[in-house]
Amino acid sequence: MSDPTPLFNLQAERHLLGGLLRAPHLVPQVRDVAGPDDFYWSANRAVCSAIYETHDRHGAVDLVLVAECIHQRKQTADVSYSYLAELYELEINGSACMRHAAVVRDRSLQRRLLRSATDVCSWAQEESGSVEHLLARAEAEILGVSRLGRSGESVPLSEALHEALERIDARRRGKRDLDGVPTRIEALDHQLGRLGNGELILLAARPSCGKTALALQLALSAADAGVPVCFASLEQSRAELAERVLSARGGVDSWRLRQGFLSGDEGQRLTEAAARLYRCPLFIDHAPSQTVLRVAGNARRVLQAGRGLVVVDYLQLIEPELPGRASTDERLGDVSRRLKILARELQVPVLALAQLNRDVERRGGRPRLSDLRGSGTLEQDADVVLFLHREDEPGARRVELIIAKQRNGPLGSVPLAYHGPTLTFREEQPDLPEVVE
Repeated sequence: MSDPTPLFNLQAERHLLGGLLRAPHLVPQVRDVAGPDDFYWSANRAVCSAIYETHDRHGAVDLVLVAECIHQRKQTADVSYSYLAELYELEINGSACMRHAAVVRDRSLQRRLLRSATDVCSWAQEESGSVEHLLARAEAEILGVSRLGRSGESVPLSEALHEALERIDARRRGKRDLDGVPTRIEALDHQLGRLGNGELILLAARPSCGKTALALQLALSAADAGVPVCFASLEQSRAELAERVLSARGGVDSWRLRQGFLSGDEGQRLTEAAARLYRCPLFIDHAPSQTVLRVAGNARRVLQAGRGLVVVDYLQLIEPELPGRASTDERLGDVSRRLKILARELQVPVLALAQLNRDVERRGGRPRLSDLRGSGTLEQDADVVLFLHREDEPGARRVELIIAKQRNGPLGSVPLAYHGPTLTFREEQPDLPEVVE
């Protein structure tokens, strides 16, 4: 067995610092790769921090300025002027400086990974906590280290402008699939520009208004377009959701399906629907107790960066990570923020269903943003807020899908027709006679 790679390289650290003292114009580039915390020896951490601070303050770096910064920080016991002079005497060119920065960064990541692995081993030996929570926590810990390995994330405006112009040009040429996930509700796609990548979208309503039915329909529309979908169902089992899907795609009355009162023709339609759906990229986790860590873990395993959809049914049932002493609004806010971070991390839409409070029923009329449970944090975190609203009793055919908030577009509404037997929605056609069910 070969010897393990050492977890630090003091020569690389010294040569990197010497290169920065001789070529301060490299500070911005090196800073994107290695920071003070990446240095193993405390004296080298202090020198690196002083170099960066001096560059920020004066736009220049030299021995006198760096020594003065170290003196002001009262770190002269760790770093002497003679040590700075030794570093300066190391003759390092620019390309070598960047190579040394990469070595320092790699060794730092190795040390962090080792610490994380040690922590995971310690957690695994604890008796308290579920195995699922342990796995989610371990995955988040290792993922945190992997994120640290991404260097150079900051880009100049010119690069961002180039990317923006490419997206705008793609839209003009009709390639809107680059911008998000289609809903196949034409008016909704037109007003939202599809479900946007990196966005947290809330779909809220009172009970029995069809939130799950619409969310499942949107998930199937995405899967039909080849977009993988992670569906976290905290209210219904996977079998119940599968029955809903078969009812919708087979055009079979859901009540008759549950009771087993199916004709031969209906049974045939269900079989054909199942065959069409067999390879559908829709993945269901129906555990009744889930955390955002679990939802995120499933999404990372199934979805591709920039391509996918996450559906959570529903937000108020997600187990928060905050301690029990936190208020309900704080815990709900923590869940919504974590879902927003997940959307940004994977660059996919996260569609989270949410309950409205009872004020909307007592007041009557259309729902408002203030009717969201934990409205302050939910309204702040969401990029889009949709309300499903019926003017009359649950089960009514006409439904209004209200766009109550859209961070990057106008507000509005989409009239829908609800077909109760198959639990599906379609766009309302006002010029057509109403369908008698």
